[in-house]
Amino acid sequence: MKKLIVFLVFATSFIQASDGLGQQSWFAKSLGSFGQSSFICSCAKHLHGDPESEYMPPSYYAGQASEQYQALGIEAQKALGIPLGQFVPIIKMGKGYPDAKYSLAVATSDGIYVNEEFLDEMSYGAKRSIFMHEAAHVKYHDNITNGIVSLTSSIVGTIGTSILLSSLNIKTWHKRVSLIVGIAIFCKSASRFRQFIERRADIQGHYSTQCSDCISESIQSNKNHFLKFIKITEPDKKFSGSEILALVKDLDKARASYGGYLSLDELEKIAKDLSGKKCDYHSKQ
Repeated sequence: MKKLIVFLVFATSFIQASDGLGQQSWFAKSLGSFGQSSFICSCAKHLHGDPESEYMPPSYYAGQASEQYQALGIEAQKALGIPLGQFVPIIKMGKGYPDAKYSLAVATSDGIYVNEEFLDEMSYGAKRSIFMHEAAHVKYHDNITNGIVSLTSSIVGTIGTSILLSSLNIKTWHKRVSLIVGIAIFCKSASRFRQFIERRADIQGHYSTQCSDCISESIQSNKNHFLKFIKITEPDKKFSGSEILALVKDLDKARASYGGYLSLDELEKIAKDLSGKKCDYHSKQ
């Protein structure tokens, strides 16, 4: 029964693990500490590969990113407090990279892969915010911890279900039910943890810009993305101003709900918190 209680506490805490703009739950803090632990850092070091190696699909790698993105990548990793020895390279995303048609940037144990074609069309502040976001993923080794946390949740869920069924003296389909529950929990945990790390990266990344103008440009970039999506999905339909605003609001809500990203209102709150602060670039404008 004690094991079952531990399992229920773990599951409940994980479901509630989310960052507020100004505070973190104790469980979120624990996940952050785990992501920066010596064990995870060691795993990242051993998993770190060479993008140019024969084992990396050639279509993934298109060389080192341009100078401006190298600079933004280094600045972001410094701003997030990543030790110099744990910096990852900034790599130009190849055409064959998974989701290259949609992704702006992706942080892995090998580096931060950037889609220069998309980034070139964005404002400086929006690009800078994206690099800060990806640097937060690097800081916590999110690509590694996601798999570990999801797998652990699955194991705990399987064992917890088995304990529960045993305590209820249910023997029919005992192992199969436990396995099915474990798989379901793995899928749910992976999805939930993905939302958690994206929200954490958005919060810490945007605050790390220390520039209200960068946040404002990030907000406008999101709005432009929503408008572009509406135009692509409804190319022949004409919308009124109020209808456009409603659609943008709905898309923003869906992005925050399913992806874990900050809403436009939350980004406005961060811009307000950083009011009066500007990065070197915007100070010179």
